[in-house]
Amino acid sequence: MAGGNKKIHEHPNAGKSTFRERPGDINRKGVPKKAYNSFIEKHKETTEMVNKKSIQEVVSILFNMTESELLEAAKDKEMPFTIRAVIQALLDPKSRQKELADWRDWLFGRAEQKVEVQADIISHTLKVEYTDD
Repeated sequence: MAGGNKKIHEHPNAGKSTFRERPGDINRKGVPKKAYNSFIEKHKETTEMVNKKSIQEVVSILFNMTESELLEAAKDKEMPFTIRAVIQALLDPKSRQKELADWRDWLFGRAEQKVEVQADIISHTLKVEYTDD
């Protein structure tokens, strides 16, 4: 209904639930912070923030590691989990090609793909004459 309920003041509970009557409903700390912001504030003091350049360096190093080095790094529990997850994806034969292509495209951009198209253009002309009948 456009404009809302115009008879809201006639509701049986209208005006009965106020903060004076129920002070426990007052949110004294204000609006809760968003989950991401509170997570960032909690970890900002103890965690080094990651930027694009550091991710590019990590991926570049991973691209240059041998399979045995990747296997060893995947077992290292002191390494950040996301790096271990990327390594595990690189070691999985089912996801390896997609993972490599995604990281390559992110680092260097998608490879240029030339496409040739041939088309026949058909032109139609419509002649309109106006008459004063």
